[in-house]
Amino acid sequence: MLPLHHRFSSTFRRVVRRTPWPPGDSTAKPASLNDLPGPEATVGIIQRHEALRRRGRPAFSVVVVDVGTPPAGEAFARQLLRPFRERARLGDEMGWLAPDRLALILPLTGREGALRFVAELFSRLDEGYSAMPFDIFTA
Repeated sequence: MLPLHHRFSSTFRRVVRRTPWPPGDSTAKPASLNDLPGPEATVGIIQRHEALRRRGRPAFSVVVVDVGTPPAGEAFARQLLRPFRERARLGDEMGWLAPDRLALILPLTGREGALRFVAELFSRLDEGYSAMPFDIFTA
């Protein structure tokens, strides 16, 4: 039998992989653009996922969205934040890579899943906002 901490770790991972955010629950989700991690922290999050991938965890994807230059870019980022908060699963993260680029970090998500996620986010944007250029990187 595995020691208790090993059993807890595997159970926790299983819960994190399959549990979506409960409707209306905003704990740990970014409430505003000011709550998003900056470029250094975002790169650190990506590096953490890369290290987990090297240790055998399933694939993860990073979607880099070119939101444009401020202030129009900030307005688009605010529009993108709302559907991200509604659709994000436990473990999905959003952060700044540069003043004009947002990263959506999607653990346990392949390229096709990331593409569906982005399409759904863009479909939920308010009228007057259209999809922006983006790239998907999968490890």
